[in-house]
Amino acid sequence: MGIEPQLSGQSLNDKKLLEATEQSEAIKILPDVNVIKIGGQSIMDRGRAALYPLLDEIVENKQRHRMLLCAGGGTRARHAYHIAMDWNFPRVSLRR
Repeated sequence: MGIEPQLSGQSLNDKKLLEATEQSEAIKILPDVNVIKIGGQSIMDRGRAALYPLLDEIVENKQRHRMLLCAGGGTRARHAYHIAMDWNFPRVSLRR
């Protein structure tokens, strides 16, 4: 038993896949939540100097935005981001 060949390696919200599986529309589970991913190589591996200012920004904005904070993840995380984009999750810039 495994993933059907047409589902393997694809976003589960790909328009062609949805048409092929007769799925009409994705359900937005948490439409008002912003997903923030802190990268392992880009942020955490650079240590305190890179991580602490980012965490300060997140804490400063936590009252204004509902956030789901994720760390690392690599390829599987990138797949989740593609799904989030397919679902039209809002994108937020935390720049001042």
